[in-house]
Amino acid sequence: MALVGITVRIRTGRPYLRAVVLDDPAPGSPARTFDYLAAAGDGQADQVHGLADALRTELTAVVGPIEAVVVREADDGARGGLTSGRKARARAEGAVLDVARGRTVKVDVMSGPQIGRACGGNLGSAETLAAEEVDAAWVEAASAALAARSL
Repeated sequence: MALVGITVRIRTGRPYLRAVVLDDPAPGSPARTFDYLAAAGDGQADQVHGLADALRTELTAVVGPIEAVVVREADDGARGGLTSGRKARARAEGAVLDVARGRTVKVDVMSGPQIGRACGGNLGSAETLAAEEVDAAWVEAASAALAARSL
C-alpha cells in the first residue's frame, strides 16, 4: 500500500505542489515523485482547480490502494497575518485535502514538528530519513509520506 506526502508552496505567485509516493514503504525502495505549478495568467480559482486536477490524475495512476496521505503545512514562522501568498496556499491545501480524501480516509495535515514526532523523533531526524529516499528537493514531501505511516 502506498503512502503519500504532499507540500504546497507559492512560487512566482502561483500554487506549486510537490508529492512523493512511497509504493513500498521499506527503506531504500524507490519513491515516485511529481510536481505541478499552476498556470500563469489563470485566476486563483482556476489555478487551484488545475492543481487539484493534476493531483487527482497522479493519484489515480498509483497502482494499488493508497494507505494514507499527509499534507505538510508550511511553516510561516513568527510573523502572522494573511498575506495573499498564504491565502493562495491555504486554498490550494484545501483542494489537495479534498482530492486526497477521495482516495483514502487516512488523511491529515501536519506541521514540521508533528511530522518529526510521527516519525519517532524530531523534524531533523525525519528529514534525514527522507533524504535517504529522495533527492534534496523532495525531502519535505518525503518526510510527510514517512509520517503517513503513523495514521
